[in-house]
Amino acid sequence: MKMKKSDLILIGGVLLVILISFLAFNVKSEKIEVPVKLEGNPGINEITYSEYEEKINNEETFLVMIVNDGCSYCEMFIPVMTEVANEYSIPVYSLNLANLTSDEYNSLSNSNSYLKRERWGTPTTLLMQGKTVIDSIGGYVEKENLVSFVKENIVLTSDEENSNNVE
Repeated sequence: MKMKKSDLILIGGVLLVILISFLAFNVKSEKIEVPVKLEGNPGINEITYSEYEEKINNEETFLVMIVNDGCSYCEMFIPVMTEVANEYSIPVYSLNLANLTSDEYNSLSNSNSYLKRERWGTPTTLLMQGKTVIDSIGGYVEKENLVSFVKENIVLTSDEENSNNVE
């Protein structure tokens, strides 16, 4: 049985598609195990874009809250985040869009996959390791939701957990 040239091209094309699909779906993504340990001064720490970039370049694990002056949801969220950061002794880095140049804003928007592909506004809270977003909160959330996010994603010492279970 002799195969036609068009049949060979068709079979080769199908095999190529199968091979590409196999390779594409078997690429291992680097899944970061949670909860993660955060380093730094507990509470809200304001940072510049350069400091944010430095944390990414150093592959640090950090929690950043992106806010903007005049944002009513930010004004409601900042006290909630401050309370949770102080209660659980976790460092939170606050990056205010009002303090960024247009070049820094554009760089921020392209600094990780979440900000590149999601429609985001302020406040946005990102738990990151380097450029990788481990988890996120888009917008304002109540304290209970923020506490759940923290307990699920961040290593807390037993003293912090015990003192905060009595609510």
